[in-house]
Amino acid sequence: AMAADERGDDFEVELHKDLQQYIDFTTNCGFLLFGFLLRRLGFIKDVHLPGMQVLIFTLCLPMLMVGVLWTAHIDQQVLKVLGASALTNTLWTLGAVLVARRADPT
Repeated sequence: AMAADERGDDFEVELHKDLQQYIDFTTNCGFLLFGFLLRRLGFIKDVHLPGMQVLIFTLCLPMLMVGVLWTAHIDQQVLKVLGASALTNTLWTLGAVLVARRADPT
């Protein structure tokens, strides 16, 4: 009986993981629709938008990215790719800065 219970628990966890993406998507769509309705009904005015943009892009979006990265499962193969990608992006950025400074030395 114990093995059957463990399999049942595993099934519930896997089912929850499979449904989680749909729940998240539906919730996000609901938030968008709610925001649209608030704007349409006049609860959110033009003067509110700059403050909301600052809140979203300086607080909420970084918190979301940290939350996603904190819960991500990364193995050693992915770490090698991430390191190579970081090095490549750093070199491209450095090259672009050098070219821009050479074109306009001021």
